[in-house]
Amino acid sequence: MRTLAIVVLAIWLVGWVDPAEAGYEVSAGQDHTYALDDAGVQCWGRNNYYQISVPALLSNPVQVSVGGNHTCAVDDYGVQCWGRNSSGETNVSSLLIDPDGDGVSSQGGQDAFPLDATEPDFDNPSDFDSDNRYNFSVRTSDGTQATETSFSIVVSESESNNELRNTLSDCVEQSGEDVFGRQLSNTFKCRLDSDNSSREFFVYIPEKYTNGRSPAALLLSLHGYTSTARANLGYSGFQSLADQEGFLVVYPQGTILPTTQETHWNVGGWTVGSETDDVLFIGQLLDHLEQNLSLDLSRIYSTGMSNGGFMSYELACQLSERIAAIASVTGSMTPETYAKCNPKRAVPVLQIHGRLDLVVPYAGNAFTTPIDEVMLYWSRENNCSPESEKLSIPDSTGDGLGGKTERFKSCDNNSSVELITLTAMRHEWPIANSIYRSHDLDAAENIWEFLSSFSLSLDTDSDGTGNNADTDNDADGITDLDDNCPLIVNPSQLDTDGDQAGDECDTDDDNDGVTDASDAFPLDATEFVDTDSDGIGNSADTDDDNDGVLDVNDAFPLDASEQVDTDGDGIGDNSDARPNDGTVLARQYLQTTSASQNITSLHILNTSDREQTFKGTLRDGDGMRQGSWSVPLGSAVPPMGRLTLGSADLEDIFGAEPWSGPAMLRVQGESSFELMSKLISPSGLVSNTNCVREDRVLNIEGFDSTNKIFVRLINTLNKDSGEITGTLYDANGNVVGNAGSVLVSNLAPFQQVWVNRNDLADKVGAEWNGEALLEVNQVSGLKLLNLNYITDEQTFFNFSCFEDSTSGTVYLQTTSTSQNVSFTHLVNTSDVAQQLTGTLYSSDGSQVGAANQPLHSGAIAAKGRAVISSEDIETAFNISPWSGPAMLEVQGTDTFELMTKLTSPSGLISNTNCVRKGQVHNIGGFDVTDVTFIRFINIGDTTLSNIRGSLYDASGNIVGAENPVLVESLAAKSQIWRSRNQLSDLVMDTWNGTVSLKIDSAPDDLRLLNLNFINSETFFNFSCYEAGK
Repeated sequence: MRTLAIVVLAIWLVGWVDPAEAGYEVSAGQDHTYALDDAGVQCWGRNNYYQISVPALLSNPVQVSVGGNHTCAVDDYGVQCWGRNSSGETNVSSLLIDPDGDGVSSQGGQDAFPLDATEPDFDNPSDFDSDNRYNFSVRTSDGTQATETSFSIVVSESESNNELRNTLSDCVEQSGEDVFGRQLSNTFKCRLDSDNSSREFFVYIPEKYTNGRSPAALLLSLHGYTSTARANLGYSGFQSLADQEGFLVVYPQGTILPTTQETHWNVGGWTVGSETDDVLFIGQLLDHLEQNLSLDLSRIYSTGMSNGGFMSYELACQLSERIAAIASVTGSMTPETYAKCNPKRAVPVLQIHGRLDLVVPYAGNAFTTPIDEVMLYWSRENNCSPESEKLSIPDSTGDGLGGKTERFKSCDNNSSVELITLTAMRHEWPIANSIYRSHDLDAAENIWEFLSSFSLSLDTDSDGTGNNADTDNDADGITDLDDNCPLIVNPSQLDTDGDQAGDECDTDDDNDGVTDASDAFPLDATEFVDTDSDGIGNSADTDDDNDGVLDVNDAFPLDASEQVDTDGDGIGDNSDARPNDGTVLARQYLQTTSASQNITSLHILNTSDREQTFKGTLRDGDGMRQGSWSVPLGSAVPPMGRLTLGSADLEDIFGAEPWSGPAMLRVQGESSFELMSKLISPSGLVSNTNCVREDRVLNIEGFDSTNKIFVRLINTLNKDSGEITGTLYDANGNVVGNAGSVLVSNLAPFQQVWVNRNDLADKVGAEWNGEALLEVNQVSGLKLLNLNYITDEQTFFNFSCFEDSTSGTVYLQTTSTSQNVSFTHLVNTSDVAQQLTGTLYSSDGSQVGAANQPLHSGAIAAKGRAVISSEDIETAFNISPWSGPAMLEVQGTDTFELMTKLTSPSGLISNTNCVRKGQVHNIGGFDVTDVTFIRFINIGDTTLSNIRGSLYDASGNIVGAENPVLVESLAAKSQIWRSRNQLSDLVMDTWNGTVSLKIDSAPDDLRLLNLNFINSETFFNFSCYEAGK
């Protein structure tokens, strides 16, 4: 009845029209109603699942249908749905969201040409493997024959030391090529803390610019909805113009819109629900740039494509006192921006739009103001002449279409309002002579020509002559052409550092890289700090904090209250509650975001006998810090307790939006702890990922495998890695392609990159079959993570953990009759050929067959391998299948490594040859269906008796009995399983959640293998993880 009442009320308000005759549609849901009329989609009712928040990019809808708490519509892009998604009701079939079949989703405006498979997705080049390589494919057709051109660009990073030209903090210089093949130079990726979050932006600094000299104009270039600042940096084409004209270009990054999980600028309309104050951010960004760069504050401009164009209008409305002029490409004004717009001055406006734009239609829709109406608004706001000048734009592409320019003149303060309309232009950034699709004009050139002709009206010396006409703007008697501070009175022209910027306007008079405001000795390049204020700079002072202890003997030379740090934890003994405890560090190497398909669950396990509080520092795949340093990760964790954090938890803790690429989390504790990371796939499989290598990985599957192979190269240090080279060896020990191939030219501090199988083939110059060994050159702080991605299950298996010749043991060797079949890889990591022999022990510890039997025929070549199956072992020892998994001890004459791959009946292959001493941490409770097994293994030559241990829950409480006997007797070389139910019987209690097992006074010869049997199909090994050091 409530829905019917709403419909009746709506009819009474708008008057009755025959829907069939007018072509209208009405559809009612549980608590909301939609109607389709001439203006588009109209909606009212409850909005608890955003079911009446119409997507901004809904274009020309022709049909609408309403469900209980969700809505779907058919428009120019196919089918779009929004609202509640508890059962996948808004997950549109891939055949519907990509109607032209070009692989680019039409939803959210991601495909600029949704019905034309020959057109590229210009605004969103792909970088799926996060290797900073962006791939493009351009298809064109002359009506009879189609051609395709594919290419890519690479963007890499290094710390900038170009202090003369870039004085911004927290920046990384970019290198490589942009989308037009031009070398990226003078480009920096920076961060700024704004409104309790860390925001990213890029800065392009032209060759003509030198900090402290003649102030430069600044152009803000804003990306579109779903796009990025990096993409905008590539396609907008302002760099060459900036070099010619000497202006700075800044490319800010928008934030994630919670309702769609897409990047955006908060302009109202379809961005309703955004909690970001982007006007505040831009204002703070301008403040930051003004403090660190030499800016002409009268010449700050904004431009942008699509959502970036909308945002430029928002700035013209709310920051008109700082923005001299704006230009919008394929953008408009939302009704919210239009309604609250209140500029404090006449703002020059340029709009470039296409008649074929289906994303932001020329005629407008429910969320976008018609373009003609936008122009009329600004012409009236700027008090322009009502008569406009109309000019034709020549057809330079030969399509016979061209366009037109309409200019409103005689506006207040010599401003102008201009509209460029291109007949054949769609939702795209027009580029003349483009490899994509040429247009009748170039957006970048037209935008700069328009914007650069305007500036804020300034009169520095208040002499009645504006700065543009005044030849001595500061009235100090020196003409601006000869004045080293043309806007600041400086009759002496003193220039201490000789950089042609006078001391009065130079932010760093002695050119020591420290701004004068922060420099205790602004005219002395050798000094900038005087900690104890004794008039002697720290460089010359032998006791900087004046505490009577010389700096060379002082653990805290800048803190007069501290001199000693006994435990080396960074806290002086006077302040340290535990001066004899040190700082313990460990890393989580693969932390996904909440937006990832595979979600990470981090377990921080306090293995000490004292309460600990853990802190963390998070860095994204580019090595950029997310949030602050050493952020508390939660409340104190009791002894043997655990802190479990999901991806969303870490985003909240660090105040970060979902970051780019898997991140690295450095965890800091006060005593011993361990980090276990569980990766949850969409299929429900849970794998163990927090185990890495330093010099080599063994499971680089070849081109005969359907699995996807990834190696993640991780720089754990705060310095550049330098060149990383690697050599790939096949099973016969032969070098695949070229030895010592460059894998990465450099990893920036804390940066990580993926290298997949195809990447490796490209780098070494050859393909291979079977598993290969990858060895890398020794690089301090470099870690390797070797993952297999199983496409069918959408899950990763970690193959970075295995045993070496120190232990020489295969701990779980199945028989040929087992459902789960073992394949053991005997990998010769030495530089000489060797023969490996083995001795086999059954579960009860008895020797099976003869001792020291050859495990393979012939010798294994240096860097080669032998892969032996259960049948091979039975043949080698001349035995029948034994009972239960066996232990194989392997001997060789040099170094080797042992990797065991366990194949389940479902075909999944997991890594099992990794064990722990003393404790394991992934024993699932009775609230999960997965079953946990712990294998107790005696590797020694004598019987182990009365093996005791306790289970600890997340709060550090003992589950059931303390230290009951878990195994009464374990003979030499024998092994025994203990399942979850058996452990429950032994401790006489049950539990929920994940618990740890700690062995009491663990014997040296005892090993523990922690396996989880997941989804009743395969075993995952949870015996490998990082320990704090």
